[in-house]
Parts: sequence; C-alpha cells; structure tokens
Amino acid sequence: METKRILEEIYLRLNREEALRDLEPTLKGDYIELLCPSCKKRRAFIYKNGITIKCNRTNDCGYKQSLWDYIQGTKKLDNQGTLRELAKLSGYNLPEGYTFNEAKYIEEKTKEDLLEKALSLFKSKLIDKDGAQVLAYLRGRGYSEQDIIDIDLGFIPPPAEIIKYLKAQGYKEEAIRGSGLLTSGFGETHSLAIPSRDFIGKLQGFIVRSILTEEELKKTEKPKYLYNAGLKRGDYFFNIDRNLRDKSIIIVEGYLDALLGTLRGLEGIVSAGANVITENQLNNAIKYGATSFILALDNDKAGTEGTERALRLIQSKGLKGYVSQLPEGYKDPEELIMAKGIDALNDCLSKAEPGIKWQVKRLLSKHSKQSKQLTDIERDATISEALRLSETLTDPLDSKDLIDTLSGTLEIPLNLLAPKFEDYQKQKAREKQLRGYRELQDKANKLLTDGGDLEKLDNLFRDYLQSIKEQGIVRQIQPYSLEAFINDTKNKKPGLNTGYKELDKLITIPQEAITIIAGRPSHGKTTLLLNLFLNMTGTYKDKRFFFFSYEENTQKLALKCIKILSNKEIDLELYIKNNNSKDKEIEGAKKRYSEYASSGRLWIIYEPYYIGELTDTIDFLSKRYSDIGAIFIDYIQKIKIKGSYSTRQLELQKISAEILETANRDKLPIILGAQFNREVKTEKDLSLSALREAGDIEQDANLVLGLFNKDFEDNTTSRDNPHTAKLTVKILKNRDGQANKEVTLELKRAIQKISDSTEEC
Repeated sequence: METKRILEEIYLRLNREEALRDLEPTLKGDYIELLCPSCKKRRAFIYKNGITIKCNRTNDCGYKQSLWDYIQGTKKLDNQGTLRELAKLSGYNLPEGYTFNEAKYIEEKTKEDLLEKALSLFKSKLIDKDGAQVLAYLRGRGYSEQDIIDIDLGFIPPPAEIIKYLKAQGYKEEAIRGSGLLTSGFGETHSLAIPSRDFIGKLQGFIVRSILTEEELKKTEKPKYLYNAGLKRGDYFFNIDRNLRDKSIIIVEGYLDALLGTLRGLEGIVSAGANVITENQLNNAIKYGATSFILALDNDKAGTEGTERALRLIQSKGLKGYVSQLPEGYKDPEELIMAKGIDALNDCLSKAEPGIKWQVKRLLSKHSKQSKQLTDIERDATISEALRLSETLTDPLDSKDLIDTLSGTLEIPLNLLAPKFEDYQKQKAREKQLRGYRELQDKANKLLTDGGDLEKLDNLFRDYLQSIKEQGIVRQIQPYSLEAFINDTKNKKPGLNTGYKELDKLITIPQEAITIIAGRPSHGKTTLLLNLFLNMTGTYKDKRFFFFSYEENTQKLALKCIKILSNKEIDLELYIKNNNSKDKEIEGAKKRYSEYASSGRLWIIYEPYYIGELTDTIDFLSKRYSDIGAIFIDYIQKIKIKGSYSTRQLELQKISAEILETANRDKLPIILGAQFNREVKTEKDLSLSALREAGDIEQDANLVLGLFNKDFEDNTTSRDNPHTAKLTVKILKNRDGQANKEVTLELKRAIQKISDSTEEC
C-alpha cells in the first residue's frame, strides 16, 4: 500500500484535538482554535479535517506549519517515526510488512511544499500592482479584499516569473516544471488562481480562470478554466476538505460559489466544477459520510440538464437527491449571495424538493405544449419516460414516490398506473437476468477452456448467481393491510433471553436481526459470547446453537465451556491429561457438554471462512436444520472478504451488510462480537461512535451491547473477592426497547463464568 493512501487513512481517522492536546484545542464549528506555537496567542487554528496549522495574526505572526511537521518537530522524529506516531494517534494499524518509502515521500512532500510556496506568491501578486486587473474583476463581482484573502485566491504571473521565484526558494527547475505550474495559458490567457485541495486539505494544484470576455476567450480557443498538468476535474468535489463527513452535501457548479458559501458560514457546500457530477465525486463523498445531496446548479438550461443527470446517478446509488431552485433572475448561488446575502440562499435550500417530484415536473414540462391539459400523445410520452426513469431507481420508496406523484399530476388512478410500472419492471428484470446468464456462460466457458480452475469456477457461480437473482427481484411497494399486520404480529417469534435476570428485564435478543456484543481487547467480549451461548443452549432445549470462532480453536473453546459449566476453579487441562474422573462438578460439566454436543444442540466451528463462505455455510445450516436458535460469530473484525476495497472500513461495511442479509434471509438471530476502538478508556466512553471505524456496523444492528471491564483496565480485582471482576454492560442501541441503561455482571476470572451481580440480586 502506498504511503499516500496510508496517510489518507490516518488523517481520516485522526482526532485533531487529541493529537494537538498541548496546544489547548477548542472546537469552534468547522475548525479547532489553538494556542499558536509561535506567538503563544490563541489565534491559531486547524480545520477539523485539515492538515495545516495557521495563525490568524497574519501581519504580526504569520505562523503556518503542517500537522506532520509540527508532530515531527515537537517529538523530534524522522519521517518514518512521524508516520508511525500519527498512525498510533489515529488508532490505525499499519499494513503487515509495510516499508516506508523515504524517497517517494520526500518527492511528494517537495511538490506539496513547492505548490504552497507558489500559492504564497500568487496571493501576494494579487494585491500587488501586477494583479490589479484580476483584483478589479473580483471586486466587480462583489468580493471585498478580506474575502479574497480568506478564500486563498491569487494572481498567476508569467511562467518566467514563477520559475525565478521558486528557484530563489531553493527548488530545482526540474521540480518546478514537474509541478504543472507552467501549463500552457497560465499567467497569459488565464490568471485568476484557485487552489485545489484533496479531501484532507493537501494542495494538489491550481484551477485557473480566465477573466477575458467571452469574445476574447473564444479567440484563444481555450476553455474558461484550465487545470495544471496532473490535476483533473472529477476525482473529488471541490471544497470537500472543508465539508468532510457532512451527511448532507450541497452541490453547486462554480468553484467560487462553493468558496463564497463556505466563507459566509454555509456548511456542506461543494463544487462539481461543471454542470455534470462524476461517479468518482459521488463515490468519494459517500465514502466520507454523505447520505443525501441537494443540487443547486446554475439557473440555466445546462444546469437543468445537469440536475437531471445528477439525480439519476444519485438515485442509482440508492441515495436521496433534492433540488433547490434559485429565484428567477439569478444565474448561480454566488450571484444570489452577493445580491441578497447568504440567508437568501439558505431559504432556497430549505425549500429544496425531493428529486422524484422535480423529475416528474421536468417530464411534464418537456412533453407538454402551451395548453395546461396534456394531450393523449403527451401523456403517453410522459409515462414512457417515467418508465425509463424507474429503471435507474434502486430505492423502492423512490419508485413509490414516482408512481404516486405521476398519478396525482396526470390524474390517473393509482390502481391503473401501478400495474403498468410493475409489468415494465418485471420485463426489464427478466432482460437483466438473461444478460447475466449469458455473461456467466461466457465467463465459465473461458475458465473451462483455460484449464477449469474449480475454485475460480465456484467463486464465479456463487457471485454471479446471487447477482443474477437480485437482478430478477422486482420490489413492489404495496399497502400494509391490517390483516397482514395482525398475522405478522401473531406469528412473530419472541426474542431470546440472555440468562441474566437484570439484563432480561431490559432486552431480549431480537430474531431475524444482528445483535452486537462490543468491547475492548481482553475486556471479556468472547467470554460473554460464550456464556450467552451456553445459557441459551441450556434454556432452549429444542434449539441448536452455532458458535463460529475466528480467534480461538475448538479445543480451547470447549475447555472454556466445560469450565463455565462446572463453575469450579481447577486446572482442567491437567485434570483431563491425568485421566482424573473423581470431581463431581467437573464430571457433571463434561456430561452436560457431551449431551449438548452429541444431541446436535451445541456446535463450535473454527474455520477461517471468508464472508461469502460464512454466509453460504449459515444458509446451508438454515436449510438443513429448521430448529436453529441463534448464530454466534466471534468477531467481525477478524472476518476476511475477497475482492479489492480501498479501505478496511469499506470491507467491514460490506461484511456487516452480508451478515444482516443472512439474518433476514434465514430468519435467524445473529450475535456478533466486535471490537471497540482505542477511544474507549472508561465506562463513560461506551458509545456507538466507538464502533464507527469498524465500517458503521452499528447501523446494521438492532441491538448493541457495550462491555467494559473496569477491573481489567485498572489492573485491579474486586476488594470483596480477588477472583471476581465487575463487568459493565451498557445498552447502546435497542430498536425494540430501552437504550442507555446499564447492568453490572460478575466475572469469575479463573473459570470465565459470568453471573448476575450479587449486589443487584
């Protein structure tokens, strides 16, 4: 894995307040106020997702340093040591066998520093006489000098001047030419420099705008914007570094629209850089937390067409898109803000309508003529395009909204219109399935021709057949009748009891859902899973229970089970090796374990299944045994997945999603172990956010129990009994009942048996 990608992962996870604790950080919205390392005034800051510390006392101090350089300098580390320190601070485990490439890092760092130096030059030139024309252009658009400074705009001088300046700063001409700053048109036809940063705020290059008139620009045969060599539009939304992890993203066209919106305090505003958003831009925004998108593209024909395409792309991902319509007479958000203020734009955004409703209005406007009443031809054309639109929708609720809105607008009864869409979707689903089978046949024939690798064929058929089945599913939205509700309620399986009196007053383990048992390493996560496993096996005598272990082998787990069942402190391994058989409690525990196992009610499986193999195994067991009580898995972070994913977090999201689908498909409760991140140091830290680095798995769970062993963390034991420890179990999430309640249990350390607390009994 490249150092660049590793740093991205580290910076994504890094808590800036924790890393810069010595600078007395205070969170202030989208930035963190700091004590300036240079002037010692509380005027320094770093954006909450940023990588640069700056002092606001520009004239008196001017301190500016990267987070990397600050950590390196204060802790006196070399580059490799700095990377390891940042990884430690962020809780990121460096890949096994990773070797730091010093030469590559220095090359990338040199380019980054060179670009920052160039930005300083461009900013100074803008307020110098050389930039007078660009400055006048910006003032003409309504920008104050402070606005221009705050959003880092600059003036690009001719190439010869750039080379001269950077050489004086110690950079070689080869590095200058390799930076992309000498791109044709820079400092000539195009002179307004807009710095372009990646999602963590690293300067990647410059977007340079021409301030020539349309007539003059046309003669140059160049577009309005140029990008320095090596920089291209479309990988990330511009300004995403200021809005990382915002759930709702506002997408505008222009770079200045986004910068001005942020400057005026609007959160979540980014620029697509054109009237078209790219799949990469959207995927990266989703990766960093965005779940809904408000489109506020330019108020012209191109903007309307771009909105239409953008909505289709957003909907194809199963996400929500909304459309904000700018008032008549205002071309873009920048123009509206300059004329009416940020409140005017906020008002438009607050009235954004669901994308589906906007699309239906758009269909009507495209196919209707002057009269308000549609002709039959216009109505049929509208319905035909709406049918094609329904193909791109992956969320069944979007499909329902489309049909409902169209029915209301065209005044066609829902019972007449809905079957037409249903038939169309069935037809398209069949076509997709046929294409899928043909593609599967072609790929299988190729593998057979190449020698017939059985493992590859097995993986191909498993992956493709599941995909083809999904393509054939037509998700129909129908009213949920009272009769269906009563029937489902009567037939609903009750949840499972845990076997702990106080805990069972608050929860049951839900059916057809995921329950997560989460804890820090060595806090008793596996022990609680095992105790629940044995409690349920003993309680539900007509059910089978399966324990899939990714951490400890069957012999070790069976040993622990017999110890727990015996409730006796003894060296069990030595007892068995010496062929002892005289201890009443141990012999009773062995007999119970044997009865559980031989009757097929207790299963312990220790196999390093990939997630696809694990879910296939659970599917097989579900078909074979109709009496499965629950599936236990210890634990999710140990499960591997085939295929290439950019981050482990995305892998875990996929793994969690597959486990949830399996629980629903096989109608089983799945009890899943998970590990908290390093932020959990006390009972107060038990929270869902401590699981977020594990791929947001808590979103897939119905019930989440957080476990904390204070005695282990403090390296102490109970004063009353040195052999016991107190376990705090906190209900962090409970879709079916109370949450944020705590129960204390007792752990007998030597035998790993967990019981109700004597204090609560």
